[in-house]
Amino acid sequence: MIKKLSFALLAALTLSVSSCKLDLLDNPNAVTNSNTDINYLLNNIQLNYATHFNQVSDPGMRLTRMLNQGSAIYENAVSPSNYDDTWSRAYASLLTDIKTLIPLAESSQLYVHAGIARTIRASVLLNLVDMFGDVPYSEAIDPANFNPKVDAGATVYEVALKDLNDAISNFAANSASSPSSDLYFSASKDNWTRTANSLKLKAYLNRRLVDKSGSTTAINALIAGGKLISSADQNFTFKYGSNLTNPDTRHPRYGYSNTGAGDYQSNSYMGTMYYSKGFVDPRMRFYFYRQTIKNPTDVNALRCITNSKPNHFSASDFFCLPTDVGYWGRDHLNNEGIPPDGLLRTAFGVYPAGGLYDNNAGTGVFLGAGAGGAGIQPIIMRSFVDFMLAESA
Repeated sequence: MIKKLSFALLAALTLSVSSCKLDLLDNPNAVTNSNTDINYLLNNIQLNYATHFNQVSDPGMRLTRMLNQGSAIYENAVSPSNYDDTWSRAYASLLTDIKTLIPLAESSQLYVHAGIARTIRASVLLNLVDMFGDVPYSEAIDPANFNPKVDAGATVYEVALKDLNDAISNFAANSASSPSSDLYFSASKDNWTRTANSLKLKAYLNRRLVDKSGSTTAINALIAGGKLISSADQNFTFKYGSNLTNPDTRHPRYGYSNTGAGDYQSNSYMGTMYYSKGFVDPRMRFYFYRQTIKNPTDVNALRCITNSKPNHFSASDFFCLPTDVGYWGRDHLNNEGIPPDGLLRTAFGVYPAGGLYDNNAGTGVFLGAGAGGAGIQPIIMRSFVDFMLAESA
């Protein structure tokens, strides 16, 4: 009798499981049109975009000596593997999520959502072209194509400009509702329109060498339109918090710990800001925080103080110590080992990383010091627009 009951129970369970019709080809964790909360998806796009901007900024800042370039040779400094996460975040995350969001938003008349997504996509495409030149687009984001062809950078620029024009049209339309949470502008359509126009200004400024007359006409139209970022409350920035864990909301360059500062600052950049204008650039106290206001004399703390300037350095190049008041960084392409100087080397300041303002205290940093990492990602500031307009003129 027990055996009969067991067989009957097994048969019932078999029928029950088979009736579920599980399709093991479907990923239960994948975002699909049917399971997407458009507000959460937009927030994910905005968060990923802040990280993307930080990633594409970093190599350019190091190559132009705004940050220390630690590798001894350029071949190691800019190897392809260094850009794996930058590439993946752009294509597998940002562009894929945006491709999903836009039709969902427009079919529901959520035009602000669509406009924000288009503005971000345009910026990502411009950044990719500026970094890599020709990049995949027309055949990209196709799960059946693992080797998409590259499109000419000029073509991708045209796609980005169209996205920006479409985004501006989205912001001008009557939307059914605004995003429940906008991490940049609290769903201000005017600020997003100014951001889209300011990105167009950047794109046309870059195109001036291949289409001078077209760029001139377009830039003059943007100026006449009066819808560029022009005040502090219109700045296109991502604002970080000071939370340490779960989640860590701090600026990625903050780097303060109880053992001192993180990344080395660039001697070239600090020296240029200190001397090149004939007076100390007032921004230095915001950009950099000195943990000591005296230059070291101990060769064990800073080996280069007893070395001669290398032959390939020009007379105007800064070597070892850029000033005599404690600015302590590293020379370009210096990959020496790291001595115990964490509480001596110059740290990031209050701008943009959310660190300490330099008031000549000359004391070491510690976890949570200054603004605790509550800095900003300065994507397009009104000052940037002023500089672009000056350059275009």
